[in-house]
Amino acid sequence: MSNKTDLLMGMNMEKVVPSDPVRTYATLPSWFSLDGICDEIKIYSEALSEKDINRGVLEIKQVGQPDIADRILPSGPAGHGRFGAYYTHLKYYEEWDALWRVGDHSDIVVQFDDSPVRVVFWRGTRYSPVWVMENGQWMADQSAEYFDEVDGCFEHMIDPHCLYSHVRIIENTEARGVIHWRYIPSTVRKKFSQVDEVSGWQDCVDEYFTFYPDGIGVRKVVEYSTGEPLHPSESIVLCQPGTTPEDNVHLDAMTLVNMKGESYTYSWANGAPVFRKGENPPGPVIQVVNLKSENKPFTIFEPDNNMEVFGIEQREDVSHFPWWNHWPVAQNPSDGRYCQAADRASHFSLAWGRPPYHKGDNNTFWYTWIYGASTESPEELAELARSWNNAPIINIDGQGVLNKGYDLSQRAYIFDCTDRDILKKLDIMIFASTETPMVNGCFVVRNTDNDNIKIYSGNKELIRNVDYRTGLVRTMEGDQLILWINKKSNTSQKYRIEFQS
Repeated sequence: MSNKTDLLMGMNMEKVVPSDPVRTYATLPSWFSLDGICDEIKIYSEALSEKDINRGVLEIKQVGQPDIADRILPSGPAGHGRFGAYYTHLKYYEEWDALWRVGDHSDIVVQFDDSPVRVVFWRGTRYSPVWVMENGQWMADQSAEYFDEVDGCFEHMIDPHCLYSHVRIIENTEARGVIHWRYIPSTVRKKFSQVDEVSGWQDCVDEYFTFYPDGIGVRKVVEYSTGEPLHPSESIVLCQPGTTPEDNVHLDAMTLVNMKGESYTYSWANGAPVFRKGENPPGPVIQVVNLKSENKPFTIFEPDNNMEVFGIEQREDVSHFPWWNHWPVAQNPSDGRYCQAADRASHFSLAWGRPPYHKGDNNTFWYTWIYGASTESPEELAELARSWNNAPIINIDGQGVLNKGYDLSQRAYIFDCTDRDILKKLDIMIFASTETPMVNGCFVVRNTDNDNIKIYSGNKELIRNVDYRTGLVRTMEGDQLILWINKKSNTSQKYRIEFQS
């Protein structure tokens, strides 16, 4: 050791590049420190030989359990909770928490009345949401992502301080909650993708997650870009520290389901499988990840998707799955670091969803798809997929209201109130069938502030907070009534809404 160098224990003397990078040009030098306990430290005047080190290890007869708390990714209280979105400050462990310069409302947790599954928007994932199962297993997804051979990945994962990534609650009622996640895809050098030469603006992304009491979430990705659309979907499982991919997921890791309920399960036992267009099953719209949990996370896409297995960056001598630990939690500037052991939080990827993009106004592209986690069968998930992709046609009868149609990205029918004074009742006829089923309908009545309503199905009055839920959302453009009906049906349904004075 140089006599001009300070003595440091458990930390490197200078910034160094982490080992095992995926791309050397997108992994920068950084500081490291030991996350552990140093005990009975001895200092020698010269470097020990390999033989001396081995002798010293063999002389240690027994090592007790170190006084270090388990590293468990934080997700709020376990079990069921009152439906809604909650600001909170999630605690990981003392040393990691001490790095952050944030206050009491830095994270968001979404809970459901009838499910132990919850959704977490946490700084440790750069705020990309994670569905946490009843046994603590974490299911994540990718942000909109860009890539080039100079700077590597442009994505949310490489923003460890959340400089360009933020979340907020914009709706939170008994009927539904909406979370807004805004971010700018960036690189390890804090560069941005597809920067417009004239305006200087880079790619920017607004995402909206709409959650309903039945445990279903709808994601809408809105990309602002003068370049090409970015791809936002990738099934990613997070590993708690101390666990491997194989600890979290079965080797028969993913089941694809089509809208008929036909399914096929793919195995990674002999390497990454291949999804072939038109078979096994034909026309899949659902991905179910076979975690080692009771509830299985799933995603539902539009029919015109292009699902594909994540079949790159695999090392068969380490895991059946491609496995990295540069995200979550890690603070080092790297767009990819291969795992060598299960010594820290990590993640692995299974497949891309590749949902179709839609061209919007003012240089925007948007995507939308569904998330959930349940014990439902492929047939039940297919019914949910049909109710969303083939939402039943409806007719309405009522003065002072217009039917604006079904919004796939909200999983809701939209009505406009044109005259509050004459809107006294509203009849809704839902033409549900086996091919176009109703699965818990949502109706948004814009420009009304009256949630004092009664709802009838035939002659039966429905019970608030049992058969239906309501919420009022106040905006500068006008108030909105959110109505969620707890009903599944393959036959036509008629509802009458009476607005009380």
